[in-house]
Amino acid sequence: MNLNELPADLRGKVNRYKPIAVNGFLLHPIRVRNYLSFLQARPAIEYMQQRMKFPLISMPLLSAYYKLDFDLMTQGQAITGLLSKTMLFLALALRLSPDEETPNIAELFGIKAERGRPDSLEALCCTIDGEAREITPADFEAMRPVLAAQNGLTIQPKDANPELVDCEAEIAQINAANLDADPDHMIAAVAALTGTDEDEIGDWAILKLNRRAESFKRMLDYMICGFAESSGMVKFTKGNPFPNPYFPRKKEGTTALSALNSFGGGAVERAVGNPNAKTT
Repeated sequence: MNLNELPADLRGKVNRYKPIAVNGFLLHPIRVRNYLSFLQARPAIEYMQQRMKFPLISMPLLSAYYKLDFDLMTQGQAITGLLSKTMLFLALALRLSPDEETPNIAELFGIKAERGRPDSLEALCCTIDGEAREITPADFEAMRPVLAAQNGLTIQPKDANPELVDCEAEIAQINAANLDADPDHMIAAVAALTGTDEDEIGDWAILKLNRRAESFKRMLDYMICGFAESSGMVKFTKGNPFPNPYFPRKKEGTTALSALNSFGGGAVERAVGNPNAKTT
């Protein structure tokens, strides 16, 4: 699921960082002031249900989160926390506690189980503008793609292979520089480049901040690579890797797919379904 899969009217609202109504709930883009809470909660939106076992894999995702943690808790095991992360994400998007950087979900939400079935979720209960509301698993299914788009997150398609996704993430981690990824550094950089005060940026949507930062990086990369090539310092076999200061290059497949036959001596490729892969 990505932004382009949403209807045109919703894409327009996402691109202008406007709230979107879903099933009677007004969802806001999460603000920069809540960035750390957003990072804590985002796994609830991005989680691949394909990782779950039957029957959880066939349930609505919110029901599966509840059932999974309920079963772990009754068995005396550590819970995943995916349900609480979901509530945190919803609290931020619904602005249930707009003045708090980290909303207290224990005060904002109640859990309503189905009658006679304590292991089955009926709804999350909360109060919005003084009105008692219930968010059902069906509501969350409708909300999730909008929440992802509003905040620059990706929901993998239902037929995506978790092993490939993990491989892609591992390769990206290997290739990444050892950076201190504190959001305050990015906020300070964008503040300097735009002449905007950090307090004002705190009220921006996180998606807006990330897009501004990406735009500045693309422009700088375009100029640096263009200068290096034109001066003869370097020659790019496929041309400037940043061919345009305004438009990003289209992605061609995935790093994981292109690297499977060489990553891990062929073991990864065999693990995801190619038993004939050669071991190096």
